Amino acid sequence: MSRRFAAGLLALPALLAAAPALAAGAAPTMLKLTSGGVALPAEPVLGQPHPWEIGLQAAYSPVKQGMIDLNTMVLWIIIAITLFVG
Repeated sequence: MSRRFAAGLLALPALLAAAPALAAGAAPTMLKLTSGGVALPAEPVLGQPHPWEIGLQAAYSPVKQGMIDLNTMVLWIIIAITLFVG
Protein backbone atom coordinates (compact mmCIF):
# COMPACT_ATOMS: atom_id res chain seq x y z
CA MET A 1 0.00 0.00 0.00
CA SER A 2 1.45 3.36 -0.95
CA ARG A 3 2.05 6.08 1.64
CA ARG A 4 -0.38 8.48 -0.03
CA PHE A 5 -3.15 5.87 -0.07
CA ALA A 6 -2.51 5.04 3.59
CA ALA A 7 -2.58 8.73 4.52
CA GLY A 8 -5.88 9.09 2.68
CA LEU A 9 -7.37 6.21 4.66
CA LEU A 10 -6.25 7.83 7.91
CA ALA A 11 -7.87 11.14 6.88
CA LEU A 12 -11.20 9.55 5.96
CA PRO A 13 -12.78 9.71 9.46
CA ALA A 14 -12.05 13.44 9.74
CA LEU A 15 -13.59 14.12 6.36
CA LEU A 16 -16.65 12.00 7.11
CA ALA A 17 -17.10 13.76 10.45
CA ALA A 18 -17.30 17.12 8.66
CA ALA A 19 -20.07 15.95 6.30
CA PRO A 20 -23.07 16.40 8.69
CA ALA A 21 -22.03 19.95 9.58
CA LEU A 22 -21.75 20.86 5.91
CA ALA A 23 -25.09 19.21 5.09
CA ALA A 24 -26.75 21.20 7.89
CA GLY A 25 -25.76 24.44 6.18
CA ALA A 26 -22.56 25.22 8.05
CA ALA A 27 -19.96 27.38 6.39
CA PRO A 28 -17.61 25.47 4.09
CA THR A 29 -14.64 24.03 5.92
CA MET A 30 -11.26 25.34 4.86
CA LEU A 31 -8.91 22.52 3.98
CA LYS A 32 -5.15 22.43 4.38
CA LEU A 33 -2.80 20.16 2.49
CA THR A 34 -0.69 17.86 4.65
CA SER A 35 2.82 16.71 3.83
CA GLY A 36 1.33 13.42 2.60
CA GLY A 37 -0.73 15.27 0.00
CA VAL A 38 -4.03 14.77 1.85
CA ALA A 39 -6.51 17.60 2.40
CA LEU A 40 -7.66 17.83 6.03
CA PRO A 41 -9.97 20.38 7.72
CA ALA A 42 -8.01 23.41 8.94
CA GLU A 43 -10.40 23.94 11.87
CA PRO A 44 -11.13 21.28 14.51
CA VAL A 45 -14.04 19.06 13.51
CA LEU A 46 -16.86 18.34 15.96
CA GLY A 47 -16.31 15.13 17.87
CA GLN A 48 -12.67 14.73 16.89
CA PRO A 49 -10.15 13.75 19.58
CA HIS A 50 -7.42 16.19 20.53
CA PRO A 51 -3.94 15.42 21.89
CA TRP A 52 -3.84 14.97 25.67
CA GLU A 53 -7.61 15.08 25.94
CA ILE A 54 -8.93 13.50 29.15
CA GLY A 55 -12.48 12.21 29.38
CA LEU A 56 -15.07 11.59 26.71
CA GLN A 57 -15.72 13.84 23.73
CA ALA A 58 -18.48 16.44 23.98
CA ALA A 59 -22.04 15.17 23.53
CA TYR A 60 -23.93 16.37 20.45
CA SER A 61 -27.06 14.25 21.02
CA PRO A 62 -29.18 13.12 23.99
CA VAL A 63 -28.07 9.51 23.47
CA LYS A 64 -24.39 10.47 23.70
CA GLN A 65 -25.12 12.53 26.83
CA GLY A 66 -26.78 9.47 28.38
CA MET A 67 -23.68 7.41 27.56
CA ILE A 68 -21.45 10.00 29.24
CA ASP A 69 -23.70 10.08 32.32
CA LEU A 70 -23.65 6.27 32.55
CA ASN A 71 -19.85 6.28 32.24
CA THR A 72 -19.57 8.83 35.06
CA MET A 73 -21.95 6.86 37.31
CA VAL A 74 -20.04 3.60 36.75
CA LEU A 75 -16.77 5.42 37.48
CA TRP A 76 -18.07 6.61 40.88
CA ILE A 77 -19.38 3.12 41.69
CA ILE A 78 -15.95 1.64 40.92
CA ILE A 79 -14.27 4.31 43.08
CA ALA A 80 -16.63 3.53 45.99
CA ILE A 81 -15.99 -0.23 45.69
CA THR A 82 -12.24 0.38 45.57
CA LEU A 83 -12.36 2.53 48.72
CA PHE A 84 -14.37 -0.07 50.66
CA VAL A 85 -12.20 -3.01 49.56
CA GLY A 86 -8.88 -1.20 49.93
